Amino acid sequence: MIAATGVACERSFMGQKSGKCPKEIATTPEYQRSRCERKKVEMPFAHLKSILKLGRLRLRGLTGATDEFTLAGITQNLRRMEN
Repeated sequence: MIAATGVACERSFMGQKSGKCPKEIATTPEYQRSRCERKKVEMPFAHLKSILKLGRLRLRGLTGATDEFTLAGITQNLRRMEN
């Protein structure tokens, strides 16, 4: 496939050729919609990691991580309700 720059785009993933170049995909409305949805999910996680210092969990094991993450989520929801 020839991209807008006139250069052939031969990308492959696991041996399969993709039909479009990344620049072409980024201009589609589907990509814009998925980008907006990803941002809604990623922003709370970024806030947890940077503001609440949850980049590294302190409690061990699955139950400890679950408890710590639940408490952080509750904290985040309470802060959101406050505003």
